[in-house]
Amino acid sequence: MLVDNDANKNTEGKIRPTDNSGKTVPGIDQVLKYDYNEKGKRTSLERDNNVDGKFDYREVYTLDVNGRQTAKEIDLTNDGKFDRKEAYTKEADDGLVQTHFYNLVDDKEVLTKIENYELNANNQRIHLLTDVFGDGSSINGVSYELDEYGRVAKAYFDMANDDVIDRIETYTRNSNGAVTQIVKTDSQGKITEIQDRELDALNRITKYTYDYTGDGQPNRIVEQKFNQWNLVSEQFTDRTGNGLTNDDIIYVREYNPQGQIAIQKGINPVTNKTVSVTYMEYDETGFTTVNKNDIDLDGKISSARDRIVLFTQDPVSGSKNGETVYDGTNKLLHKEFVERDNNGIITLTFRDNFNDGTIERMEFGNYTGQYTKNHAEDLTNWTPERIDYIKGLNLIMLSSASFESTLTLDRETIAKIAPANNSIRIMNGDANDTVNLLGFTQSETSSRVGHNQYTTDIDGTTYIVHVNDGTEVILG
Repeated sequence: MLVDNDANKNTEGKIRPTDNSGKTVPGIDQVLKYDYNEKGKRTSLERDNNVDGKFDYREVYTLDVNGRQTAKEIDLTNDGKFDRKEAYTKEADDGLVQTHFYNLVDDKEVLTKIENYELNANNQRIHLLTDVFGDGSSINGVSYELDEYGRVAKAYFDMANDDVIDRIETYTRNSNGAVTQIVKTDSQGKITEIQDRELDALNRITKYTYDYTGDGQPNRIVEQKFNQWNLVSEQFTDRTGNGLTNDDIIYVREYNPQGQIAIQKGINPVTNKTVSVTYMEYDETGFTTVNKNDIDLDGKISSARDRIVLFTQDPVSGSKNGETVYDGTNKLLHKEFVERDNNGIITLTFRDNFNDGTIERMEFGNYTGQYTKNHAEDLTNWTPERIDYIKGLNLIMLSSASFESTLTLDRETIAKIAPANNSIRIMNGDANDTVNLLGFTQSETSSRVGHNQYTTDIDGTTYIVHVNDGTEVILG
């Protein structure tokens, strides 16, 4: 099968495939090859992603005696070795009720996730129950309301599978059925995000507009362009929704034959100058293993300004759980580790700034506080083991603007985790954020500009907490 993804009949820079009669077919962006058994059932798929005459991806299907697909093995690079597997459980009428997901590592199946589906009389999915890591330790659910065409109109998320709705999403669609708006609310109906989408004639999303409070004012805007393989080739990110400024970024991307980002160039939208170039490498399962950042823009990763980031992967979930950062001379700079919630979203990031085994910095969310939902953390309820993990902590970063962070600390906890100078700084907070300090008093002056100062005395030792201006602080 010959595929023209963008329907523009542009073949520049590619070979020109021919149809069965030998006639050249213009504009082909992808070649698909299918194999069938003697009963006409499909048994495999191979895909040439960039029309270079080589197949870059392969799937092989296992069928039961009735010709129904019961499993799929995936070779992400078509190197003859399978990387992933999906196993399906179906009802007699072919309704899919369960999927097991595996990574194939050293010829062993590593279970990464289980999905269970409840279907209506039309075999349409009305409930999804996900065992996030495949071991029963973290299960969440979502129920669906369908419209008259069987499409999802509303989704109810139960993130702890405790029969308590945590989030509701309502979907608006265009005449083609593509989603043009998502309204997210909490269980009380409070709007936490409105996401508007603009689509092109091929129903590709060309613009996202995010309103995190429902006041009609954009808080973040993302616009994107596509290449002939329907992959995002340029992405314009307005981080605050106030127009492109020096704080925003344009990404220009190049892809490898597997459709993964190989090179990402960052451009300042005001000066139109390149500010970063990142080279990305992947393992056989598609996991990003290395990012190489050419910061001095000399075309080499060799200087003290450049960065090499090695990512580590959770062996069960397959998610990123940490990174180690070197400069271009291979000098070790720091390490970061992450925690995730029941949905696999990063909730906390911990940084060992000096590679000495001490966590000096804790961030709400994923790097520099760019969190994707409201979050609360009560350190007074942490186990002794978790408290020991952050001994020596000197900086806590709250969530970014428009999200609500709630942090609770008491004097005993501060005494256990404070660094040698007995001082902890809390920053990145705003009017949406709350810091509860138990057993502290506010000082009349502050030793740190732009921060309010709070103190407590324990056995003759004074502990200090600085909280940046504009953050709500509740003393108790």
